[in-house]
Amino acid sequence: MRSVYIVSVLLFFLCLSVFPSYAEGHPEQVDVPVDTSDTADTQDTTDRQETSDIPEVSPETPATLRIDNSHIYEGMDRSYSDGYLPRITDRYAIIVVPLLCDGELEGNSLTASIDIGGSADVPFICRNYEKTVKATDSCIYVVYFAIELKEDHRGGSYPITVKVWGTDVNKNKIEKNITVYTVIDATKPEETGEDDIPFTPKLLISSHRCISSKSGKELNTVYAGDKVKIIITLKNTSKKEAVSNMTVTASAESRDFILESNSESQYIESLSADSEIEITYEYKISDDIPDGQYAVNLSYDFVYRDGAVSSGSGKVMIPVNGKDEEKTALTPKVLIESYEYCPLPDGEPADGITAGENFEIKITLINTSKTEYLHNMTVTAASESSSLVLNDRSNCRYIDKVEPGGRIDVVYEYQAQADMGEGRYDVNISYDFNYGDGMSAGGSGKASVSVVQPLELELSLHRIPSKATVSDTVTIGVEAINISRAKAYNLRAVLEADGFSPVGNAFIGDLDGGAMGSSSFEVNITGLTEGNFPYGQTNGTVTFFYEDIHGNLFEEVKTFSAVIETPFSENISQSEDDPLHWWIIVAVIFTFILGFTIFAVTLAVKRKIKDEYRR
Repeated sequence: MRSVYIVSVLLFFLCLSVFPSYAEGHPEQVDVPVDTSDTADTQDTTDRQETSDIPEVSPETPATLRIDNSHIYEGMDRSYSDGYLPRITDRYAIIVVPLLCDGELEGNSLTASIDIGGSADVPFICRNYEKTVKATDSCIYVVYFAIELKEDHRGGSYPITVKVWGTDVNKNKIEKNITVYTVIDATKPEETGEDDIPFTPKLLISSHRCISSKSGKELNTVYAGDKVKIIITLKNTSKKEAVSNMTVTASAESRDFILESNSESQYIESLSADSEIEITYEYKISDDIPDGQYAVNLSYDFVYRDGAVSSGSGKVMIPVNGKDEEKTALTPKVLIESYEYCPLPDGEPADGITAGENFEIKITLINTSKTEYLHNMTVTAASESSSLVLNDRSNCRYIDKVEPGGRIDVVYEYQAQADMGEGRYDVNISYDFNYGDGMSAGGSGKASVSVVQPLELELSLHRIPSKATVSDTVTIGVEAINISRAKAYNLRAVLEADGFSPVGNAFIGDLDGGAMGSSSFEVNITGLTEGNFPYGQTNGTVTFFYEDIHGNLFEEVKTFSAVIETPFSENISQSEDDPLHWWIIVAVIFTFILGFTIFAVTLAVKRKIKDEYRR
């Protein structure tokens, strides 16, 4: 009887084993660890003054360095006084230490390095991180280090010691150590994508001035025979990237501009992000130069980010009066001093006009004579291209009087045809006037309009799986069609979705007008990390990035959704569809009922025997 009981119990557990869906419907609750280490501590160590290597030359108080704890600099989310946290990306630990100097350092520079510790457990790649830091215009030394992380780094809090040293103007040696505690979460670093989408810094000519070498005064117009200093302001438009090792070369398009500087090339050691620098060239203007506007071309190359090289160019226009003013006192000259254009309606002055737009061009004319009034003046505009269509009823403007040294503005409305190519288009300006006792004179000039084509892309996703299984690898395709006439540059896509881990980004590259390009992601299915269960629906995005010819960045987001399933769901489904599965269940139930019946009959017989024995 005991054996029958044991067999019945075994049959009962066997019956439970053939119903895995019961266990499937009651998943085990898993505790997901939550990172609460969103703190970092900084420790400013004691200043050390060591003067054994450099003898004291002056008894004056040595300069000292201290952290600027009240301001936020690039790369910082908050000031030191508000609890500055070093930024951690998927590849780097970004350390920023702004230092104020009480005193003046020799060469306005100091040297900085870091100590990341000698343990093999530190998450940082050991390299020589020593660099020279120059003072900003505000006499602040911003020490910046991007420390590369190991691929298999651990999470935790790690101290990084930033060491700075230098010499003040009195030959006193200055040293300071600052320890920054960096908190790293190895399980889920910040995936910014910045390390995979580098942008090239752009340098532009922001302004220029002409200064008389003789008087030192700024000139609106340069005269034949003058010696002038042309001061060109070059701006680094990047908000993040500094450039260095820069060579700037100037070349005048006219031989009547004779270079008197020592060299047409100049060297610039460094130019920080979002800053400007002035470059000066001295020219002698030929005595017999004709009237007009003359270009001085500027070309430059530079180094940025880990040795990458880039270059660029630009030009400035110099208005020249080809006559000596003393010899032509009775003949006033009118020149185009400046011009600007803005899209309509209610547009602001712009660097370029988009094809298909209406725009106004405002041209400022100056009477260069200091003694003569101009009367009865007419100004006429004529475009050299049929693609620039005048919208005004007339291309002529009448001005009654212009005082000596006075300026007037003439405005014309044009339309840039939608099918015109990108480039610069000239609007010729001619004018005539009376002066003195009925004398007549005239002149001409031109204004250039920069036209760009609108950039429009059709972007799409392909092969998005409606269902995906954990541990699978799927391929997701991206496609772009350039339906505009302009060229798109550096077209790429970034995928983000919980449970989808892409291997890199999808890069399509440059795309001409009317062209099509495609690429794809290789995506590992890892399971959901948000919520209580690793399986279920996930919503993701694919962000497309691209640039136009001027370096302006565009982005467009596409969304998708998919269901992540357990790798065992397929086996369960097959078992439920197998007809043999139901025969097994029926056999087990029958066996269980039979065993129970035998047990009950045996128990009843045993009781009957006992009752008879008692009687």
